[in-house]
Amino acid sequence: MVRASQQPAYVLHSLAYRETSLVVELWTRELGKISVLAKGARRPHSALRTVLLGFQPLLVSVSGRGDVKTLTAAEWVGGHLPPDGEALFSAYYLNELLMRGLLRDDPHPQLFDAYALAMARLAAGLPVAPTVRQFELCVLSELGYGLSDHDSGLLRGLPDGDTLMSDEQALQLRPLTRERLSECTGWQPLMTRLWMEQLKK
Repeated sequence: MVRASQQPAYVLHSLAYRETSLVVELWTRELGKISVLAKGARRPHSALRTVLLGFQPLLVSVSGRGDVKTLTAAEWVGGHLPPDGEALFSAYYLNELLMRGLLRDDPHPQLFDAYALAMARLAAGLPVAPTVRQFELCVLSELGYGLSDHDSGLLRGLPDGDTLMSDEQALQLRPLTRERLSECTGWQPLMTRLWMEQLKK
């Protein structure tokens, strides 16, 4: 039985369930990636309807057994607006990375904090490629696919998580992170990556 209240969380994905509810994939700091049933969330006057939005920091409370828990409360924390333009596509990409790469009920607090920082940077209009690349490196490290000594030349001179790498560093790292990420997300291309490539044509 899981009972957790006021958990920092983000919505990764949601699907309509029956006439008035949603099944929501949440990314939480202490519980990891979980599925919850948000009862009545699609009703016109539901308090959850305007809260369960992507890319926004939330506090959630959940309870229940099994693969799908029950969402008992959710509130918007605030702090920034959703990303837009190119940054919005990148935000969807980060969500797909977590959906494809993470196991359920497997917490990664440091990765959660890196995601929150990436969302804030994308929403603030900071450079997209360095923001995405630093998050990709964090995903690889957390999932045990970190770059090796063989890649030390590319890693030399990279800033820590509080400072963005340069556009040039992000460009140099892109082929390597893409190859390594395919090992933990599967070789089927990520849909968001295909969308972005189509838009650039």
